[in-house]
Amino acid sequence: PTLGDRSALEPHTQQAAMRHRLQCIDAQVHHDLEAGGCVSAQQGTVIVQGELLGAGRGGAGGCDRGGTGGEGCDVDVLRQLRRRSLAALRNEIAPVESPALARFLPRWQQVGSRHRGPDAVAEVVSMLQGAALPASVLEPDVLAVRVPDYSPADLDAMFASGELLWSGAGALGVHDGRIRLMWRDQAPALLSPPTDPVDSGTDEPHHHVLRDHLRARGASFWADLVAAVAAAELPYDDETVLAALWDLVWAGEVTNDTLAALRAKVGGSSSRRASGARSRRAAPNLRRVSRLGPPAGAGRWSCTDSWREPVPSDTESATIRALHLLDRYGVLTREMALAEGIVGGFAGVYPVLKLLEERGQVRRGYFVAGL
Repeated sequence: PTLGDRSALEPHTQQAAMRHRLQCIDAQVHHDLEAGGCVSAQQGTVIVQGELLGAGRGGAGGCDRGGTGGEGCDVDVLRQLRRRSLAALRNEIAPVESPALARFLPRWQQVGSRHRGPDAVAEVVSMLQGAALPASVLEPDVLAVRVPDYSPADLDAMFASGELLWSGAGALGVHDGRIRLMWRDQAPALLSPPTDPVDSGTDEPHHHVLRDHLRARGASFWADLVAAVAAAELPYDDETVLAALWDLVWAGEVTNDTLAALRAKVGGSSSRRASGARSRRAAPNLRRVSRLGPPAGAGRWSCTDSWREPVPSDTESATIRALHLLDRYGVLTREMALAEGIVGGFAGVYPVLKLLEERGQVRRGYFVAGL
């Protein structure tokens, strides 16, 4: 009904009229409300942007694609539109058979790519960062199949610049283990949570001495580590100190500035070369012991504690991990997230995926039959 003196309406009556109109239609421009005799355009703007928005009962913005003015919409209508839109998008998807996924993943992860050089290596590292990969296959079976004529020197240059880091993610036998590559600015969110020394097997006296020395003195070379163990009046032969050092590495507590010691540890440079690598020289025997100590202890060692600063919030960490999983797999399934061993499993990133779907950045659906 037409209201005679609109300026005399009580505030709660104005709100009720506005909310009723917004619930009756999907989106309503303010001048339409004025034409309907409820409130003036100026009053409508005040109500929507003030009382209704503050109470969480109304939304304002560009609701109509062809609209020319400010528009308001009831929040329940917005939720209903969003749910129906997402449901329509999911229904457009027809699941494919598992072999289609098997063909898709190698192409998505750039297996057989023609991109070459340092930029191609950096691109692959960005896609794989945070994933726990066996150190023995990182270069010959992961990087070399994605970057033609892969050269370890390209990866070494990134470590030398300080922009690329690596940390241990668990031992695999005596001479191998999993590692994570990560860019420095992403490290706080991608590093594994600190483990209890008892659980990780790093609670022996040698472990404590090395850990305390690196935390107190900072980055150190092999001779410094041996001297610290000797000063603690513990056995300081190369084999004993090296074993304790690599226990800390696989636990993710200690790392090295380069991959030289890691290559020596897993025997990658002496037993097998990266396929397609440009170097034609005979592989050196990296297991020999020199005056500077064993090759697996070469380089500068440091704790990873400083990489955890600034500490990201749980939401920030979950968001970064979810985006990396999507970038790595293209089509992300629960099984893929569980296989990554991420903190919280699939449930840890699901809220982020749900939010990204609501924003229109990802699509959820039944993509692969049987999964």
